[in-house]
Amino acid sequence: MFDLPAIRTRLAGFTPALAAPPEEVGAHAAVALLLCQPAGAGTEVLLIRRSEREGDRWSGDVALPGGRREAGDQSIAATARREAFEEVGVRLEAPLARLDDYDVRRAPRAWPLVVTPFVFALDERPPVTPNHEVEQTIWTPLSALADARNATFCTFRRGTKEYTRPGVRCGRFIVWGITLHVLESFFRSLRVERYGAPAAPA
Repeated sequence: MFDLPAIRTRLAGFTPALAAPPEEVGAHAAVALLLCQPAGAGTEVLLIRRSEREGDRWSGDVALPGGRREAGDQSIAATARREAFEEVGVRLEAPLARLDDYDVRRAPRAWPLVVTPFVFALDERPPVTPNHEVEQTIWTPLSALADARNATFCTFRRGTKEYTRPGVRCGRFIVWGITLHVLESFFRSLRVERYGAPAAPA
C-alpha cells in the first residue's frame, strides 16, 4: 500500500485545493513530508518532536519539519525546503507534490494561518542534524500512522482550559492537530482510507 513508486504514481498530476491568499488575513507556513523507503521495508515519513520552550504553542509536540514563510523565500515551496534544512539539516530538491492547503482560519479554533504541505521523495534516509528547535527525529512507517489500532485521543491544556482532540500514537508520543490534519490530507491524496475515528472518550 505504501510503496514509494506507487506513491509517486498516485501523486503525479495531483491538483491541490488552495486556500484564499494568506497575505489577506495572516501568515503562510509550509511543512515538508520527507519520505523514504529503506530496502525491504515500507515507506517512512520523518517526524520531529519539537523542543519544549515557554511561549511556543507547539512546545513538545510531534510535528513535520516546517515553519512560516520569510521575506527571502522565493516561493512557499522554498519555505518548506529552507525549514527542513534549518530544523533537521536535510537539503531538498523539487517536491514530489504539493498537497491541499490547510486554512487554519476556518478551523474550530481559528487563527490567521494557512499551512501548505509538500511531499519530498528521498532515495535513502539522509543523515539528520536537528537544531535547537528539535528535540528528537522519528522515522515513522506510514502504515503505522494509517493503522486503526493506533487511533487515540490527545488531552492537553491551553491556559485554564482542557481540550481533547483525535490523535494517532507514534511510539510513546501522539500526533494530533495540524500535523494530523496534514497526514490525513496526504492519505486522502493517495486515496487511502486511514483509520476510522476512535470512539469518543467517556
